[in-house]
Amino acid sequence: MPGYILLTLLLVSPFLVVCILRKQKFPLGHPKLKASIGTLYQNVDTVDKPYALLFTPIFLLRRLMFASVAVMSENATVQLFVTIYCSLALIAFYVIVWPMNDTVNNVLQLGNEIFFLVCVHVMLTFTEFTTDPVKRHEIGATYLYFLALNVTVNVALIGYTIIKQVIDYCRKRKQEQPKPKPEKKASEKETTDVNLPNSSPLMLEMLQDYEMTVNQTPS
Repeated sequence: MPGYILLTLLLVSPFLVVCILRKQKFPLGHPKLKASIGTLYQNVDTVDKPYALLFTPIFLLRRLMFASVAVMSENATVQLFVTIYCSLALIAFYVIVWPMNDTVNNVLQLGNEIFFLVCVHVMLTFTEFTTDPVKRHEIGATYLYFLALNVTVNVALIGYTIIKQVIDYCRKRKQEQPKPKPEKKASEKETTDVNLPNSSPLMLEMLQDYEMTVNQTPS
């Protein structure tokens, strides 16, 4: 009985994710919402592309199909063809929707899916279609080299993204730091503007009256 409950939850989970994302009170860019369920739409463009929210449900549904066909069918050819059609559908979704929030992530997702599709086609040669063991060995060696190339490209792109984020963060911190005020020179500190009292018109007039009085007084 617990196994059936777990299977039901797994089958319902892709559609449950869609309901959770579409019935949120706050916008998906809200910090509190990102802190709670942000992993359901991480690096997904939720502003300009509403269909991009299907990225996570499609990802979960595809994994369920992989697991189901592996259990329900023992034929390797059937498993590979189901995998191929799922990969083609996901490539079409990436090309039409372009769901991620930047070009690097979109190219990375699309490139990985194309690489996965090529690998699945190569795996057909490991079935009864290729009877020569020497050819299988040669194809297997090429397959491993191709796999190593894909891992290298992914690591390089992830490293580039991390370095770019660190540089942007350092630039932002540098711009936020208050600039030091320039110190005044010693001559500027000692010089002060003093308004003498005799500079006012009233005082000048009083001085002129005093001088006239002094001049008119007989010696």
